[in-house]
Amino acid sequence: MVANAALGATEEQQAPKTTGPLIVLEPYTVNEKPPPLCFGVSLSVWQNVKNGKIIALYITKVKEGSDALKAGLGARTRIHKIDGVPVEELTASFEHGGDLNRIFINRKLSEKITIEAQPEGSLTSKTVVLKERPNFNAKIRWNDVNKPSY
Repeated sequence: MVANAALGATEEQQAPKTTGPLIVLEPYTVNEKPPPLCFGVSLSVWQNVKNGKIIALYITKVKEGSDALKAGLGARTRIHKIDGVPVEELTASFEHGGDLNRIFINRKLSEKITIEAQPEGSLTSKTVVLKERPNFNAKIRWNDVNKPSY
């Protein structure tokens, strides 16, 4: 089981296969409308239930025209660092106060993050700068009447 936090993607995609245990995270919810900005990637977050930290962070979908796509990142790209911080040091939560919320949610237009990521099939990582851009064509999946989520 994997929690997907779709940040600007228009479709869902299966998470990569793993040999370790996967933990379900609460879905990221929004109040009736998608965020106006995005970095153009959907993420799959694997959480350590003992400490709430990230075990692994993967890109599951890349938005057309995004910085991530231009840099050659795609589905099953593993993110190792965000702004120089190993992902294993970050809390695995998009909830208010969580590291992923601070990094990915409610950023300002043109703000940037730097990720170190390893595309599927590559033996080396690359450093890529992603820029917050308008979130056109966002799609919401409805979990129930009160909780729209990406």
